[in-house]
Amino acid sequence: MYLSNGRVRFTVSSNGSTGGEVQSTAGVSDGNRRHVVVTYQGTDLTIYIDGTVNTWQSYVISNIFDSSSPLRIGAKNSQTAMEFFSEMLDEIAIYGRTLTADEVNNMYYSSKP
Repeated sequence: MYLSNGRVRFTVSSNGSTGGEVQSTAGVSDGNRRHVVVTYQGTDLTIYIDGTVNTWQSYVISNIFDSSSPLRIGAKNSQTAMEFFSEMLDEIAIYGRTLTADEVNNMYYSSKP
């Protein structure tokens, strides 16, 4: 998950170089606190912003690439300045299962200040 032109992007790959990608339709670099969740469930890459589905993209792979490279959250592998989150990242979590839409919504409302 990384930022590109103010929008959240998420990629999943079966070979480490090409794969499915989804980009949010809404920007998140507006100075407001945002709750962002990305999920991959079998065929769907989904981005949630502030508890609701923002966009999704269908992409089918047999398995997710097993890499010895570090997992990057907040920056794309290319490391260009435009693809870094410049905001603070907080409460990052990785789950061993896909969260449901209700779980994402509940997480957002339970974390609001």
